[in-house]
Amino acid sequence: AYAVSRTYSTDPRFSFGTGKVGYLAGFANAAVLGVTALLITIESVERLLAPAEVEYDGALVLAAAALAVNLACVWLLKPAQSHAHDRDGDLNLSAAHLHLAGDAVISGLAIAGLAAGRYLGWSWTDPVAALVGAALLAHFAWRLLSRTGAVLLDINPSPELTAQIRGRLEGEGERVLDLHLWGLGPGHH
Repeated sequence: AYAVSRTYSTDPRFSFGTGKVGYLAGFANAAVLGVTALLITIESVERLLAPAEVEYDGALVLAAAALAVNLACVWLLKPAQSHAHDRDGDLNLSAAHLHLAGDAVISGLAIAGLAAGRYLGWSWTDPVAALVGAALLAHFAWRLLSRTGAVLLDINPSPELTAQIRGRLEGEGERVLDLHLWGLGPGHH
């Protein structure tokens, strides 16, 4: 997304610039998270209804390796400052960070479920842990779809800022008949 934004930053076909390319990438990332949550749910329900033989030792090693890689990536991609409640933040980077954090949570849950299956004989814990992870991923996906979708659909990013602008214009004697505020990119209205 960043490469596309830079490549087309001076292209006149983009009337308001390429600031929304990152939001589009974040939206796509959220859609992938949602589909992943659905697929994990389907697989987990199938495994609950028809338990399969699990190679616990190998699966635990793989889950631990995945957790280590995911935690390292989460740390590397951590946004400079939190924009959890700020639509002006870099939602593309937030999407990637959230996706990796979700993967790390899934890996942790997999380790817990696999360990319970391996050491306690509870074969149902791995698919149940996966269902919990799928619910978390679905929640992350919905939040991210809502945030990026709002920007892509030009929903007013800040009624407070709109009121301030209206107040300034009308305070100078102007009469504002129609005022629209939307995001062009991170931090740009």
